[in-house]
Amino acid sequence: MNDLRQLADEARTALDLCTSLRNRLGETPAPGPAAALAGGLERAALALERALIEVEAALGDGAASAGAPQDENLRDATESHPRAPEIELAASLEEIARLIEREHLVIDPQDYRFTSKAAEILAAMGESERSGDKGARVLVDCVRFLDALERDYPAPGYEMLWEAVRSAVIRLAEFLEGSRGITFLPDPREGASALASAAAIPGARRTEFPSRRPAGEVLWLVKRGVRVGGRTEPPELVVSAGSVTATQELVYEAALALLAPREQGGESRKARAAAFKAIRTKLLPQLVAADADREATVLRYVANALQPLNTDGSLGDALSRILAELEKRGFTRIPVRLGVPFDDSFSTSKFERRIVRSNQPKGTVVELIQIGFLNKDRVVAQKAIVGVSGGPEA
Repeated sequence: MNDLRQLADEARTALDLCTSLRNRLGETPAPGPAAALAGGLERAALALERALIEVEAALGDGAASAGAPQDENLRDATESHPRAPEIELAASLEEIARLIEREHLVIDPQDYRFTSKAAEILAAMGESERSGDKGARVLVDCVRFLDALERDYPAPGYEMLWEAVRSAVIRLAEFLEGSRGITFLPDPREGASALASAAAIPGARRTEFPSRRPAGEVLWLVKRGVRVGGRTEPPELVVSAGSVTATQELVYEAALALLAPREQGGESRKARAAAFKAIRTKLLPQLVAADADREATVLRYVANALQPLNTDGSLGDALSRILAELEKRGFTRIPVRLGVPFDDSFSTSKFERRIVRSNQPKGTVVELIQIGFLNKDRVVAQKAIVGVSGGPEA
């Protein structure tokens, strides 16, 4: 066991090195030796990640990932009195949270809170509860939470997370089938082929999403179905609408920009993840059979979502494309100057101010919170909202 822990520690170091070297090569290296090296590093990191997930699940206590020494007496006691298999399985999910943090993935921390809570919930149950329906429900919920991670964050750079999620779902599914007779629809062990045929499952519920893929093709799971004994709960699916407009593609690409991995605090990740979900689930559906006016309104709303999160310029390209499209449609921006005093004579139909905390002198315009627009008739379509310094104590 000690040798296995040492190997896991060494593999963790190698994984961190692979990831660091890949990041130094840039997002999309030009074809040639750099691109070949980047691809090799990605494959090596993915293979190491898979192996570590399996090893740390087997170890169960997370010590290999943490690299912390463990008291020999405690280790002996732990190994002589192993935890219940349900708790071991749930505890192995903590590696997914560590992967998210290590890769700086833009995911709302609430969306993977279950990875640390599931084991605690199961450990608090009595043995009869844990080995019965109540414990099974917790593990079924874990499968669905894992599916939601893959469903809700379909961005480039998240491939390592998806592999970890799929591996964990398979482990949970195999345990639930062997110990409780519970099966999932579609079966996660069948991979992409199962997803492709999921629409044929009796009672499956379908929601369309704009896509150039063939109409009716399953894009992702909303909720995996479950069969227990003679009862079946059918799956909920998102399927391709078979077509997509240029505006829909533009909006979806802007949404994906919010998920680009970045080093940032939990609140920033939460805000970006919330903006992505709002665009994907609330704004994109409004573009189905939308007229020009509705499309322009959605584009403005997308700009509103991106602007306050672009303080570091990381969303500049995505925002510029949205603004360029609005300009083509006859919209012009209401000019705003930062670093100057807010003029109380400014038209209230064009400007709205909000007092914000800042070290700049009071009354100084320090932030553009919402871009203002005039339409093609020079009528205000949207006010410009600016942040005005109220001083450091505001």
